[in-house]
Amino acid sequence: SSLGREAQGRRDERILFSGLRAPEWLTRWLDILEDERWPLAGVQSPALLTTPLVRRMAPMVRRMALLGFHPSAGLRQTFIDEQGVKLSRLIPVADEDLAALPERMLEESRRALQFLASLRLMSRDEPLAVWIIAPKADWPALAAVCSDQDQLHFHWVTPDELAGQAGLANAEMLFVEAAVRQRPHNHYAPTERLWYYHLWLAAKMLRW
Repeated sequence: SSLGREAQGRRDERILFSGLRAPEWLTRWLDILEDERWPLAGVQSPALLTTPLVRRMAPMVRRMALLGFHPSAGLRQTFIDEQGVKLSRLIPVADEDLAALPERMLEESRRALQFLASLRLMSRDEPLAVWIIAPKADWPALAAVCSDQDQLHFHWVTPDELAGQAGLANAEMLFVEAAVRQRPHNHYAPTERLWYYHLWLAAKMLRW
């Protein structure tokens, strides 16, 4: 998707690319939905749904990085500015490296700062707010390592606090709520997989 054009120079267009690392897992679910003739509006990326979540959390922050860890996936790092998500990547973390997760978060935050400056998404002396999503029990261990640096300023939020800001009882439905509030987007499903959704829309219009 287009991120707009650069404000200076040749005004080159910036494009945000996203993809799946293991599309075969998605194909299995799409086959099941198609066999049952469920209307599929699209397959969305949670990383690309984070903008409204963080805007409720820190509405006055122009640029921020979001860090969250999931045992079955790894460390997710997302950079967001006024226009939305500009960069998101999944960083694998081996089981034997979990004890050093705070150090890894600090290392990846420093690396992201340099990378964002090289892409001219930030100036080299601009501070970056880093929000770490983690249970409150993990905050002391994280804060002992991820303390404020010259350009890195760390903040903490629990998944349930994010859910509370969205009016939800718990964090399990957080991205579902974000997806429902936006008009249907399709990031990854092939067009032919949306056939039953278009049939459902046509039937709904005829009933009007």
